Amino acid sequence: MTAFGKRVGNTVLRLTRLTDIISPGAGQRAVFIDLGRTPNGSGDFYVNYLYPRWRYSAPPIHHADGATLSMADGHVEYWKWKCCETVGMPRRLATVRSLSFEVLEADYEPKTEDGLYDLQRLQRATWGRLGYSVEKRP
Repeated sequence: MTAFGKRVGNTVLRLTRLTDIISPGAGQRAVFIDLGRTPNGSGDFYVNYLYPRWRYSAPPIHHADGATLSMADGHVEYWKWKCCETVGMPRRLATVRSLSFEVLEADYEPKTEDGLYDLQRLQRATWGRLGYSVEKRP
């Protein structure tokens, strides 16, 4: 496993300086995502690096089945999720301090190419690369 902060090719996995963002560039790296409310109130959202799956945090679904991301170069992008699978993943309500939030029922691996596209697009924007090899589906 690669340690955080270590360069993998032209990519640094944990960024501490804007100049660390080389491949892909700052215009393609997300630093903030519109989450709405989150279960622990701290603004946590988990994007898996090592596996092609969503984990615990449901992908944010706002604004006509999409999410807004702020990129490292300062511009903002609206991403409409490509797949109805991304929007329709099984969710449940979690309650913390009398507030309810949507979370995934369990880790979820996309079953369709479009669902995988949504996940991998966010993984690449977050990490700069995928932490696993991409296999063609039958």
